[in-house]
Amino acid sequence: TAEEIKQVRVEFREAGASSLDYSLLIDFEGSAAPHYQRLNRAIQRILVDTCTREGWTIPFTQLVLHNA
Repeated sequence: TAEEIKQVRVEFREAGASSLDYSLLIDFEGSAAPHYQRLNRAIQRILVDTCTREGWTIPFTQLVLHNA
């Protein structure tokens, strides 16, 4: 729950070849520990949903397959 969030920080990490990379650091109360995996997945989903909603594109390395 929101009450278990102690602190949220966003820090610039580096400028990539086609991206600006940030680190999201969230401190939770110890009572949230049993939900670590679920929280990790939820945070990633929320970040992708936010990028989509704001129209920010997420660059992916191109993969080209050639049929011989």
